[in-house]
Amino acid sequence: MGASPVEILRQQLREKFPAAHGLRTEAARVAATVKCFEIETFPTGGISEVIPSGAVSGILLLVAGLLGDPMEECPHPEFVLIDGADTFDPGSFSTEACAKLLWVRCSSAQQMIKAADLVINDGNVPFVMLDATGINR
Repeated sequence: MGASPVEILRQQLREKFPAAHGLRTEAARVAATVKCFEIETFPTGGISEVIPSGAVSGILLLVAGLLGDPMEECPHPEFVLIDGADTFDPGSFSTEACAKLLWVRCSSAQQMIKAADLVINDGNVPFVMLDATGINR
């Protein structure tokens, strides 16, 4: 059986951006855990892979952190969530919090990659998040 589309994409990204896929030092890992919901944690123009420890809880916590508290002015910019398995529940957040979110619903890895290509090449959104949780590999 051949490699899945996600595995092929990961390999292509490793080949195109080798520095982004190098080993991280322990200090960098600690810093990332301290500032996990700050956009500045992610490199500008770079690709970061976030792998949650649980099945879906880690990704939802990251999205919740990026959406922020609707009662406060959130410093995070608008962002795109490309939901590869259509699992995000906007009903879990207020309308005000979701106002800064463009939710792209996908039902397969292929749709997710096509959507990511369109959004990233457009360049109008400073932060794009791909959620591949739940996609069959």
